[in-house]
Amino acid sequence: MFRAAVYLTIIVTLGAFVLSKILGLVLAFMGVNGICSLSAISRVFMFVVEGIPGLVTLFCIYFVFPDLGLSLTAVQAAIRKTSRSPDVGQ
Repeated sequence: MFRAAVYLTIIVTLGAFVLSKILGLVLAFMGVNGICSLSAISRVFMFVVEGIPGLVTLFCIYFVFPDLGLSLTAVQAAIRKTSRSPDVGQ
């Protein structure tokens, strides 16, 4: 049981790390390029994501997404939640 929990923790951590780095690079490149519309999209996305508490995001991913036809397991929801940027002040 302990090995399974450690394995799952490592998988969730690595998945969140990879997704957050990819998303961060895409948003960074969108923010620094010369195209105003992409830069604006990047700024709006960061403003919205930083303003929502992490637990609210996790609940929305786990409970609201299935109503929209996108069902995720608890592990997938945790990876999705941890792949976003840290809250302001952290």
